[in-house]
Amino acid sequence: MKEAGEEVLGYRNNRKTEWISEETSTQIEERRQIKKRLLDSKSPRLKDKISKEYRGKDKEVKKSASRDRKEYTERLAKEADVAAGQKDMKTVYQNTKTKQKKTLKGDYSQHYDLPVRDEVGAYVTVEQDKLERWKKHFEYILNRPDEPVLADIPEAVDDLDVNCDDITVEEVKQAIHKHKLSIIPNKMCTK
Repeated sequence: MKEAGEEVLGYRNNRKTEWISEETSTQIEERRQIKKRLLDSKSPRLKDKISKEYRGKDKEVKKSASRDRKEYTERLAKEADVAAGQKDMKTVYQNTKTKQKKTLKGDYSQHYDLPVRDEVGAYVTVEQDKLERWKKHFEYILNRPDEPVLADIPEAVDDLDVNCDDITVEEVKQAIHKHKLSIIPNKMCTK
């Protein structure tokens, strides 16, 4: 019976993200196996060799995952564009909001690589220029000159007579009673 179940149903695929391709999944599994070999190895020379292999495989996995994520977002954008052309707003909303929030959560926000405008209004596309533009922006916002005239607030003429002692039980009872009266204005409220 177990064999029949394995043959008919197969094993459950625990892939949590739909944007990762089969190729990337196999690379992730290979990387996992290399990591296991690295942790099991004892000699330093063998560890160095396997460590280099692991770093190479790790770079491959990251590049492949990045490519898959980009392809997935482009596919979602195309689907949303087609749906917008057919005036299917439900699909447009699902593709632009719901799916991206669920599947593309990562270390970076979705707005990480948006274009930036310079002072004139032209788009800045080079990463270094973007960083320089953000630096200028925050220097302008945060490093403003001091206000020339500070507010002139006069000293208080009279000190107010305010009771700053501890709250008494009687004051608490009075406050609760007033609160009850404000909740039920039409009914008589008794102690």
